[in-house]
Amino acid sequence: MSIKTVNPAVSPTQPDPPPPPTRFQTVASTGIAGLDAIRAQLPELESPHPDTLKFAQTMKGFQRDFLDTAFDLVQQTPAYQSVGRFDVALVQNQLAISDGLRSFSAALKQMSVAVDFTIDINFARAMNQALQILQISQSLARDPVLGAALTAGVKLMQDALGRVGVRRASKTKTEEPPAPPAIPPVNAKPPVT
Repeated sequence: MSIKTVNPAVSPTQPDPPPPPTRFQTVASTGIAGLDAIRAQLPELESPHPDTLKFAQTMKGFQRDFLDTAFDLVQQTPAYQSVGRFDVALVQNQLAISDGLRSFSAALKQMSVAVDFTIDINFARAMNQALQILQISQSLARDPVLGAALTAGVKLMQDALGRVGVRRASKTKTEEPPAPPAIPPVNAKPPVT
């Protein structure tokens, strides 16, 4: 009988649990859920499609006054109704959708602009601080006492920045003077008008 020695299996290390969501991630999740709830209430929502996009853009070029006039005429005149090309109830519903959602669309656009700018300005502020710490670190790295501790970090930041040696273009533009006007030859015929 042989005895086998079995090493206990080394348990794999458990990955760190994900960090809790930030306030902004929670707000974003809540906002997306709210938009999904609104979308569920609006089965009439349509996404742009190549077949309908150009049609919609073309029709936006006409004045609303024309549509209102046509609507009133068809609604009040049996002769227009008999043509059968203008469904008053359908047009009334289409105008209700258009008018009712216009303010919602404007609010969403304003919110989108504000959210996009908030993202951009906060990234810019954070990036500005990172660029400042790089600049300060580059100066301190020249110091004989602190330099050794900072040199590796400066190199890492420069590599991550990916712009080593890139300089900003000067703000003064040197433009070529305009070419003098062409002088026609002495024996040239005047242009015929």
